[in-house]
Amino acid sequence: MKPEPFLNGVPTRKDGLPEMPVIQTLTFQVTVSGFGTGGTGGTGGTGGKAGLVLGNGGAGGAGGESIAAGGAGGTGGNSVLIGNGGNGGNGGTGPTPGSAGAGGTGGLLLGQDGINGVP
Repeated sequence: MKPEPFLNGVPTRKDGLPEMPVIQTLTFQVTVSGFGTGGTGGTGGTGGKAGLVLGNGGAGGAGGESIAAGGAGGTGGNSVLIGNGGNGGNGGTGPTPGSAGAGGTGGLLLGQDGINGVP
């Protein structure tokens, strides 16, 4: 008895069993580097507030550095009655520099305002 050349639409071998197709899988790996944008630099912290009567405000922190946009400098702390305001933090570096932090205000009775940071 001769086997049928097709069994349910699938080619058969000489022994009558279905012929299994050969599936080859080619796997390769591609490594891509040097792409992607760095995150924005972090914002500098705000300077601490001075004591209730006497004391200077703390300086604002510098903005973080990034390959995208530098973080903003922190605001200088304020003095309350007597003392100087803290200086503002500088903006972080990057293709787009971060904005500068504002200097804190000096005391109501005596003191100077802090210096603004540099972008």
